[in-house]
Amino acid sequence: MDPPYEEDLSDNDQKPALDDLVPRNYQLEMLEAVIRENSIVYLPTGAGKTFIAYLAMKHFSDKLDTPISAGGKRIFFVASMVALVTQQYTVIQRQSPFTVAMFNGAMNVDSWTKEFWLQQLESNEILVMGTQILLNILDKGYLKMSDISLLVIDECHHATKGHAMCQLMKYHYNENDADMPRIMGLTATLTKTCVKNENSLYMRLQELELNLHSKIVKHNNDDDLRGLYANPDIRVYQPPASGAAEEIAKKIEKVLTNVPFLPKNEEGLDLFSLAIQNEYKELGYLITKKDGFYHDLQLAILDILHHLNNLGVFPAKLAVKYYLARLKVLRKTLDGRKCVVLNKMLEHLALVQEEMEQAMSPHKDNMSQMFHYSCKRVHFLFTVLAEETLKYKEDDFRLCGIVFAQRRVTAIILYHLMKIAMEHDRRFAQVKPDVILGCNKSKFGTMEYAWDSLKLRKSVARFNKGITNLCFATNVLEEGIDIPQCNVVVRFDKIATMTSFIQSKGRARDQKATFIVLDENCEFDQKLPQYREIERVLKTIQTESDGAESLDSEKPLYRTVNGAIITLQNSLRLLLRYCSSLARGRLASGEPHWFFKSGPDKTVRVSLVLPAGSPHRNPIRGASQKTLKEAKSSCCVEALKLLHSIDELDDWLLPKRRTIEIAELNSKELFKHYKGNDEGGQASDGAGNWRIHSILLPETLRDIAPVAGKEVFLHLLNFEPGFGCPVINEQRGYLHDLTKSKTQGLAFLTSKPWPRMCKFPVYPNYGEITVEVVTNADTTKLSQEELEIIRQFNQTLFEQILELKHNFLSLNYESGNCNMLVAPTHQKVQGGIAKTVIDWSVLRSEMGGDLDCLEVCRKYGSQSLLGRVIVYVHNEDENVKPADSWKYIVTKVRDDMSPLSAFESNSAYKDYAHYVKDKYKKIVTDNKQPLLAVRPISLKLNMLTQGRDNATPRKRSSTFLIPELCSIVAINKIFSSQLWLKACMIPTVINRICWLLTADEIRRTINKETKIGVEELPEGMSWEPLDVKTFDVKYVTLPKANKLRNSQWKPFYNKNKIKEEDGSHLIDLNYNLLTVTDQQIEAYAEHANKTLETSLVNSQDAFVKRDERIEVKPLSFLTVRSDIGPQLHIIYKALASTSANDAVDMERLEILGDSYLKYASGVYLYETHNNFSEGAMSEIKSKIVGNRNLFYCALKKDLHRFVHTSRFSPRTEWKPPNYEVSAQVKEAVKKQNFEHTALMEQLGVEISEPSHTKHMFSYYFFIDMHQCADKMLADTVEALIGAYVECCGYVAAADLLAWFDIIPATLKSLMTKPPVFTYNKECLDHGVELSSEIDHLIPNKKRLEEVLGYKFQNPGYLLEALTHGSYMSNQITASNERMEFLGDALLDFLTTCHIYEHCGNLSPGAVTDVRSSIVNNNVFGSFAVRYGLHTYLLHNSSVLFELIDAFVEHQQRNNHVIDDESLFAISEDNHVKVAKCVEIPKVLGDLWESVACAVYFDSGKDLVTTWNVFYPLMKNEIDRFVAKPPIQPYRLLLETYGPKNCTFE
Repeated sequence: MDPPYEEDLSDNDQKPALDDLVPRNYQLEMLEAVIRENSIVYLPTGAGKTFIAYLAMKHFSDKLDTPISAGGKRIFFVASMVALVTQQYTVIQRQSPFTVAMFNGAMNVDSWTKEFWLQQLESNEILVMGTQILLNILDKGYLKMSDISLLVIDECHHATKGHAMCQLMKYHYNENDADMPRIMGLTATLTKTCVKNENSLYMRLQELELNLHSKIVKHNNDDDLRGLYANPDIRVYQPPASGAAEEIAKKIEKVLTNVPFLPKNEEGLDLFSLAIQNEYKELGYLITKKDGFYHDLQLAILDILHHLNNLGVFPAKLAVKYYLARLKVLRKTLDGRKCVVLNKMLEHLALVQEEMEQAMSPHKDNMSQMFHYSCKRVHFLFTVLAEETLKYKEDDFRLCGIVFAQRRVTAIILYHLMKIAMEHDRRFAQVKPDVILGCNKSKFGTMEYAWDSLKLRKSVARFNKGITNLCFATNVLEEGIDIPQCNVVVRFDKIATMTSFIQSKGRARDQKATFIVLDENCEFDQKLPQYREIERVLKTIQTESDGAESLDSEKPLYRTVNGAIITLQNSLRLLLRYCSSLARGRLASGEPHWFFKSGPDKTVRVSLVLPAGSPHRNPIRGASQKTLKEAKSSCCVEALKLLHSIDELDDWLLPKRRTIEIAELNSKELFKHYKGNDEGGQASDGAGNWRIHSILLPETLRDIAPVAGKEVFLHLLNFEPGFGCPVINEQRGYLHDLTKSKTQGLAFLTSKPWPRMCKFPVYPNYGEITVEVVTNADTTKLSQEELEIIRQFNQTLFEQILELKHNFLSLNYESGNCNMLVAPTHQKVQGGIAKTVIDWSVLRSEMGGDLDCLEVCRKYGSQSLLGRVIVYVHNEDENVKPADSWKYIVTKVRDDMSPLSAFESNSAYKDYAHYVKDKYKKIVTDNKQPLLAVRPISLKLNMLTQGRDNATPRKRSSTFLIPELCSIVAINKIFSSQLWLKACMIPTVINRICWLLTADEIRRTINKETKIGVEELPEGMSWEPLDVKTFDVKYVTLPKANKLRNSQWKPFYNKNKIKEEDGSHLIDLNYNLLTVTDQQIEAYAEHANKTLETSLVNSQDAFVKRDERIEVKPLSFLTVRSDIGPQLHIIYKALASTSANDAVDMERLEILGDSYLKYASGVYLYETHNNFSEGAMSEIKSKIVGNRNLFYCALKKDLHRFVHTSRFSPRTEWKPPNYEVSAQVKEAVKKQNFEHTALMEQLGVEISEPSHTKHMFSYYFFIDMHQCADKMLADTVEALIGAYVECCGYVAAADLLAWFDIIPATLKSLMTKPPVFTYNKECLDHGVELSSEIDHLIPNKKRLEEVLGYKFQNPGYLLEALTHGSYMSNQITASNERMEFLGDALLDFLTTCHIYEHCGNLSPGAVTDVRSSIVNNNVFGSFAVRYGLHTYLLHNSSVLFELIDAFVEHQQRNNHVIDDESLFAISEDNHVKVAKCVEIPKVLGDLWESVACAVYFDSGKDLVTTWNVFYPLMKNEIDRFVAKPPIQPYRLLLETYGPKNCTFE
């Protein structure tokens, strides 16, 4: 079937104002009435009757989980209309924690056996069905009325004599039996028919109460309901009575009524003559119904005749088209004589259609025919609609209207007339019409009936969403079905009953609504005063009068010591002032909840419950009074007395200010280290606030220069290639062997011993090399002469080999930082044992001059050049480029090649001799000399990170040089190629050692002062190596989002197993009346008449069940216990900022530490400040984890002196050991406040970079200072916390928080100390056990525990977690706001730990994306709905109920998939797709978090148990979001179109 619009019908687009989310007093009062006695809830449409029924079902659910045979009970919800049964089932199954089932006649229930019915009654706990079905199973004895705990009767005003509702109560309800169910009637009108006067109305109401054994509930405040009544502007019009083209109509009527093949009526008179005589009134009752086939044909003729005489020839033509299509569908089911008659009927209607076309032939197009051949009544309707439509052109006022018609065909015809008018009349440009019809009962049990049901639901949903805005409908929209507040309602046909008037007028609930009645005969105008009087009486019945004011209202009833008084007159004002001062959640009411009870002596007694923010939670009862107003005032007086006695009101009767004193909290517990603006400046939360800090190297690096005659420590360097000896690349293989060889090496000499260090990688351009520093390998003493030789070696190393000399640096061997010496070493065998010692032969070697390669080759042989360091020789007049001055290592001598060998890399040169001649203007004289395969020695000295060459080993083309054009560098005599390669790594090695020793000093200090680990690494142990992992760039491939492991879940809307799906592949006859073809009708009929294959419909699989097969991966951070403390390389990472451009940095650790800090601060605040609200705790926690607080914590521990912030740039911003800037320069810079430009001027460096890049290219390192952003220090604190969490566990990390003075030392015990459950003992009635009261408040708790896979030892925690701030019935515990606060931090920390440990080496950005994709309110809310947790939420907000219901429907339609697309509803309007964000009620995410907190507390604060409960429920999304984190719409737009092309409002 082709709907007129592409729709997404999953949720209602109407969003309530925030104030609407609080509970409504009248709903709670009516709920109390239902709990107290059988009640009829009479409320206008949209007032929340279904929500009150939902609350009542929860209250009467105590025995639902028990089999009926064992004394259990069931709840029944009955309605007369199939559409209402479906609608109520849909809502209840989405919101109920019980198994809900639906039963209707299409399921062939009349043929079910007793055994089958008993099975359904046992397996389902809430049953929604037609009233007649319940009556039948009671009549048959399959069920007793005493087996029902609550019977909800929808549209109960139908309970008159002869109706199933009335028979149900008359024959099966015994009011003297205490085991009878509670009866709850729901209605928006109390009478079906019109009454003559007020007395007769009261008699009808009394009859209704007697029939239902119930009382109409009265409300004590009409103000709460006033805004819910429909009060439209009623306009009655009398359209012209004359028709259009009456002569043509009479001619066509003769043709139409000439049907000899149809039988006469029972009296033998001509059917149509009789019909004409009776003006077509009540025609259906004049026709015999003995044969339904002939009856249907007769009705078709009469219906066409009705439209011909009342709407005109053109509308009648549409009626003929409708019946031609319908009868062709019917023909598929007939054979024999009936088929012959039907064919004659089709021929007859075709003839009628031809007559109509011929009569209208002067006007060819539909619009012209509609204008000339429709009656004035139709013209008048469209004139009225045009006037109303033009009122709603503005965007702020959206048209939302209904045109009611008595007949199905009339509604369809008016819909098509509007579609024709829209094409030609601009006044209807804003109209988006639809037709809404009920289901044809004659098609019950067929595929077409199922399609009609689906079309009805879709049409209503389109109307609710605003996809359509003007509906032509039958009376199916008058009652029961939920639709939005309309601003235009038109009654096209006469109003038959007062109920029809009240209910159709009730649809016009918009504040500016218009209710229009077309009244040709002035009948309605005469009845309107009577209808309005009845409405007035009904309103007075609904509300209880306050009564007259007492004469003693100003008499003082209570007086304080200060003279403040309480009177009946001022009591309510004083109480409301107190309530408004209380802290409350955004959905909780700020007013007291009232309950009243009438006494037998016509007195009234009122009780109230204070809002959740008050410490007094028990009901407060006033004295009985004569009037309701006095009773409320009396109750207020008692409440004020009580509040004054418990110190909630002072002696002036003013609320005591119990605000949180942050300043007091700062001074006593937290933020003691804060500084003001006059104490060193205020920290910035951003990264732009940079400060200059002095560098404090560790003790092991300060003043360590070797001294002659004193003990010197030898620290050996071992180099181990990490890439193996490659076969595909001979050059890399040669360099591999050179580097690994220990025949020649390097060592550091210091005057102080060094602690053990971890191995670490460096990255020269030929591959990864692992460096091991063998600290304190040997000791020796040096003479002054030896010391000078080694110093000369160092000067040669840094100035000539590495070329790191700056003009502003001078040698200083006496004092300074990091002033070790580098010495060459070699292995010496003593007693069969190899020992590494200083290589004095190298140190004492003479340098000499450069050697000619060709000469050496001829004198010592070609292989003597292998391993030599050579340089290309240039002419003096040659323009030498930097790349041409590189030095090379000869990796292979190619005797098989010569200068005349073919040039490989460029075909433009025939050989190497030709190449050098053309490029360098050099002529080779010896064409027989070999070629040298060489590898350039990279000028890059920063080897902290992988370069392009060593990241992925690959085969590369060799560089060949001709010996004649090269020379061996003179220094090669001292520095062999082996030493040269290792010497190039020295700057990077020194950098690593400096920061490793810095990390070790920080580690020692923390471990010593916190006792977390050891200061000295025990003998026999070694540090783990510094592991540089490459972040996972490509995400792994995982199953598609919609493949949940729980394959048993079945979407609600697939409940009917229709083989042909929903008929969407067929044309819709109603929507395509003007264009439908015979072929399309045949295809429709082929499927429409098939019997519907139905199955039982219940909510057993409405939500996903827990998958017990999922294995939970343990989180080591929750159980790890390290005796030595954190690993050295972890601390190294924690000190490395991203600006240092190291291969590792702090970002991943920072994420872990940030998450842990939120959890730790949440635990501390929750446990130590139980009087703090969720908002107050959130405010303080934000301050604890904020950058400013952490910055001050870092300053207090001198962390700013140790953090690694500067980029390692050996050639520009690094000073070699023993090289210093003069003291005069340092003093001059200090006098100028360390300005960067002043520093560069003093150093004589040209200023080329703009000032805003100073933190990237800083020369502060030369004066032992560095730049650091405030946020960088805060990040370092978080990274250190993350390091201790990773290595020592979350409990031990609490000691580090205390060391930093972030959170007091009591935190550690608070994390492990079992919680103490506190509750309000006074709220329990005498003799009532806490467990039984909790079981009553949490319906079906056992099923919730099955979903969680966890059984609560103390269900009180669960009760608090499920209690929303609007729920007043739970006086035992507080609401879940505080639990939600801690639960959010819990899940954030646990999820972060899992991603960090088990989801690969994701980059920090990916970790953050995945975590934010999982840990957010939208996803948590979706989880809550997927597993049905929302059905256990305890709340009293009807609007919240509707919001949750809309979102649950959306998720069920999407198979509970959670991803970026599932969080959007896409609707198509005028062929333009517009994305609309699905509203996810925040309370659902809060519920998920609070339940997590409940498990945490009930398990004794066991994080492992908590994760074992929640990980299997979140695993599917965690895996998928790790594979591809969803991108937020805001970010997606920015990344797709760029910031300049996006404007957000």
